[in-house]
Amino acid sequence: MEPGQWNQLLFNLLSGGLGALLLFLLQSRQAYLRVKQVTANLVSVLKTDLRTNLAFLEAGRDPELPSMTAVWRDLTALAVELLPSELTFELAVAYQAVSLSMDHESGLSASATAAGAVKSALGKLEDYEKSLQLPLLLAGGLLHASKSRKSP
Repeated sequence: MEPGQWNQLLFNLLSGGLGALLLFLLQSRQAYLRVKQVTANLVSVLKTDLRTNLAFLEAGRDPELPSMTAVWRDLTALAVELLPSELTFELAVAYQAVSLSMDHESGLSASATAAGAVKSALGKLEDYEKSLQLPLLLAGGLLHASKSRKSP
């Protein structure tokens, strides 16, 4: 091969490799954002459930615990995989406190303790949710910008 052909071959290999690398990075970024979106949805579901339990506790009624359903077990498993361990622990404490509050022999102190645990878990979930929003907002803006550049 002549020197010019070697340069062209090298250029083709590098540009193809860089293209493949860029495609991989783009796909990785999209997967990362999908995981972030799923995590944000999970946090939303958990917050709704905790707020419902808190309303029952504050009204002096037994909370509704969905933790016995197969779907809730799946959500719990997903939470363990996606959420930080400190947050997962906080959620476990809150749900255990809610469960114990349903033991009527425990009295009002168990309900007050459960309400405190639920409020703490809700606060931690809301803080974590805020940390998820920035990457999703940035990604949404970048996606919108890239789409607007493509269309005339």
